[in-house]
Amino acid sequence: MAAAKSPKLVYEGIMVLLGRETPGRFVVSVLCLFFGDLVLTREVLIMEPIYIPDGMLLPVILVLAIMAIAGPVLSAFFLKNQSKHKLADWSSRYVATMIIDMIVTPSIGLIVMSLIVQEWIPDISDVTYLVILPIVLLAVSYLALHLMNEGVKATVEQIKKLKGEIDEAKAELKP
Repeated sequence: MAAAKSPKLVYEGIMVLLGRETPGRFVVSVLCLFFGDLVLTREVLIMEPIYIPDGMLLPVILVLAIMAIAGPVLSAFFLKNQSKHKLADWSSRYVATMIIDMIVTPSIGLIVMSLIVQEWIPDISDVTYLVILPIVLLAVSYLALHLMNEGVKATVEQIKKLKGEIDEAKAELKP
């Protein structure tokens, strides 16, 4: 991975170890390099173009704009109540990551939605797309905020927990 060879990443890692940088900034740098590498060299280059149903550009843009604000705000309030830092001054810790998430949510969410459509639901209807899109954007927002505020280990644990709950729901729904 090209991101692992970045001198800036190594420099920031050393600054974190010396206590001169916050671990949150290091995680954000790693995420930016990882997603940049992913977007530029791997998944996005081999996938078809971003999928937006024909004639639905305006509604999709409206959903993206609304969820770019609502997703991070809702996720931040939810995470605030579950956070181990909920008694500390919450606004200084989460406001910056919430603003970053307002940029991450629509961009990464649209890529995730396109991958979902191409991999699992290639014949999706326009209405179904517009119903699923906000759910995907909310999930992306939640996981991005969780990653930026709680760390990689906590996010991986959360994803494992969510995957287990989804598997249980699938098992219950099967006849």
